[in-house]
Formats: sequence, C-alpha cells, structure tokens
Amino acid sequence: MLPMRVLLAISKYLPEYSGAAIRLHRTYLRLQNLSPDLKVHVLAGSVTWSGVREDVVEGIPVHRIGPRVFDWWRRGRGIGGWTWRLGTLEVAHQAKRFLDRGGWDVVHVVGTSGITATAMAWASRKQCPLLVELTSRMDTPVQRLPVLRFVTPAPDLTRRTVVMAISPQLAERAREEGLVDNVWTRPNPVDETRFRPTLPEARGEARRELGVPDDALPLGSSVAQFIPRKNHAFLVDMLAGCSQGLRILMGGPDWPVPGRTGEGESLARVRHLIQASGIQDRIWLRPGFLNQSTVLRASDVYLMPAWDEGLGTPLLEALAAGVPVVANAAEPAFRFWLEGAGRGGGVLAPLEPEAWVRGIQEALRIPVETRVAVAERIRSIAGTEVIDAGYVRILTALAGSKPSARLRVASILGSEG
Repeated sequence: MLPMRVLLAISKYLPEYSGAAIRLHRTYLRLQNLSPDLKVHVLAGSVTWSGVREDVVEGIPVHRIGPRVFDWWRRGRGIGGWTWRLGTLEVAHQAKRFLDRGGWDVVHVVGTSGITATAMAWASRKQCPLLVELTSRMDTPVQRLPVLRFVTPAPDLTRRTVVMAISPQLAERAREEGLVDNVWTRPNPVDETRFRPTLPEARGEARRELGVPDDALPLGSSVAQFIPRKNHAFLVDMLAGCSQGLRILMGGPDWPVPGRTGEGESLARVRHLIQASGIQDRIWLRPGFLNQSTVLRASDVYLMPAWDEGLGTPLLEALAAGVPVVANAAEPAFRFWLEGAGRGGGVLAPLEPEAWVRGIQEALRIPVETRVAVAERIRSIAGTEVIDAGYVRILTALAGSKPSARLRVASILGSEG
C-alpha cells in the first residue's frame, strides 16, 4: 500500500454506538497493522456532544462535531425542522474548516449526515480521491446539504471515486445514479478468528459468561440495537405463544438520547411486553454491548426478525460460526444470503409467530456437517483477509489516480475476464 492519509468521514464514531463505526474501526486497525504507512483520521458527527471535541480512540484521532441544537433538546424545547436544518449547516461549516486543513490522500465517506455531505462535496470540489460506502437502506450515493442543495452543484462521483455497497440492493441504488463500473459490491467483513464453528463443550462456558442457564433447552439469541425496526417485540410475541421449551437471549445497545437518563422507548416497551406476557423466566434481556462471538457460542439458533436492513452482518457472523439462522423472509438482504452462499444454513420465515416456531424447529434440525460447510463458504467470501485485501487495492488505486480518472473496480480487483 502507498503511504497515505485517509480521512474517514462518518455520522457517528466510538464510543457512540454505530455498527458501521465499530466495523470500520476494526478494519482500519487491521490495515494499519498491515501497513504502518497508512494513517487514519476520523471526522465524525455526534448525537451526544455539542460543539467541537477532539478524541483519540485506540490510537486513531477523532475530530467530533455535534450541533448545538442538542442543547435545546436537553432543555426539553424540542427541535423543529428548520432548527435541525440550521444545526446541520452549523456542523457543515465546522466540518469544512477541518477539511480545509488538507493533506488527505483519500476521503472515505460512510453514512448520511451534515458531516458526510460536506466531506463528499469538499472532495468532489477539490478533486480529492473519494470512497463512498453505502451501509444502510437509507443511504444514497449522492448527498446534498439542506438549503444549499438548491444553489450548489451535486458532487461528481464518476471521477476519482469508488462506491462500495454492502448488498446488491444498495448497489442497485448506485446504478440508479448512473454509477456502474466504479461500484464495489461486497459484504461486511467477518472475523475468521472470532466466528467459526466450535465444539459443543464451549457452549456451557459461554452461557455461564452471559449469565444464562446451561441445560438441554434450546437457546435462541438476537443482538441488535433497541430501535423499532430491529423488531424485538415480535420475538416476545412469538415466545409468549410458543409452548415449546425455547428460551431467548436478547441484547444490544439502547438508543442514545442526548442529555437524558433512563431507557429508550423501544427497550422500555420490550420490558413491558415481557412482563405483560409472563415469560420472564424464558427470556433474558442484556441491554448494552455484548461480545457477539460469545453469544453465538452460547446459542442453538440465531433470530433476525428485523426489517429495512442494508445487510445484517450478524446473519453472516452466525452462519460463519455454524449457528443456524431464522430470518425475516421479506428482507431482500436476508434472502440474498440464505438463498445463495448461506443456503442450507438457515430458514426464511414470514413475520408470523407460528411460522417462526416452525422455522426454529427446522433450523435446529440442520445437520452439523451442513452448518460447517456453510460456515466455510461464508468465510471464503466475507472473511477479513478477503475484504481487507480489496480495501488495500481500492485505497491504493484511489490514492494513485489522476484527477480525471474514471476507475473500474473490476480492473482494480483483477476480476475482469
């Protein structure tokens, strides 16, 4: 890899919860270990802090900018549409001041916010190599700032730019914008050292670590942020109507509310449903960050009833760990994997409690040999070694490109026939 300075512009960054931030933080730590000449800096928004804040997270410098409208929110005054737009423009102004320091060889944009729109516009105007990563169903390749979108040109993503999409559905969104040759469709990386089939004896140790009983009853698990679209409530309803000896471990971070204490609305609703259903002895809530590899070692089946998913990385991690999955059949990203490389390693079920009970029973009958074969296929496609090698080639090609270059991902990755 060429010596280079990469600026990662992202909506949120650690310690604030963001699945994309966690993944990219680990990715860039690995890439910096592979190439000490790679230096990464982060420009991030914030939902917790207002104003400008400098941090260092495991050696990676973070320049964090939060809009001062959060001060109004903390005082209970609310945020109207125009107030929020002004807050976005305030963040954009501060982000531009930071970007103008220059010296970036590649700008890597992830998420959708005032930070990311500003970074994209700045890189396009300065003809700085740009890597645009689409990670959720809400993302779009072309971002514009509110109000200013009517008086400023759209960023040019055809030159010196690569768009990364973590699913074919997101790649299609790029194609709708006329971007084809410079689009890299690839899954999020799965750490082969953490997610691989383990011996049954490891289950007891993992369950004790998580504080759940180690017995013969099957344990389903679901780890996701407590927000409505992750659909924790459906699992509670399903379990309440299930006469089988199934239990569920449910964990994940709560949705952060700046300046407030107590649980978010989604987690509080899940607690209420559990109490009202009388299934406290069959379901364990573990709000907060959980070690996903430990959860999977403890689990007999992994449950994904979410909707509006860009990919659903836990699905790949479960398959790579040899744990069968039951997933929402209506989600295109889930169908892509469970009907493709992950075929045989899980079950697609409509969001109906009875269908999920049947799906779980079917998933528990999947032979160990099939699970191991599926795990090997997933790691060969989405393992960190494979994905990191692609990152290195893409970043190197971007940093070494000419201002007018129209990049072809197939040529960069050596996949042209």
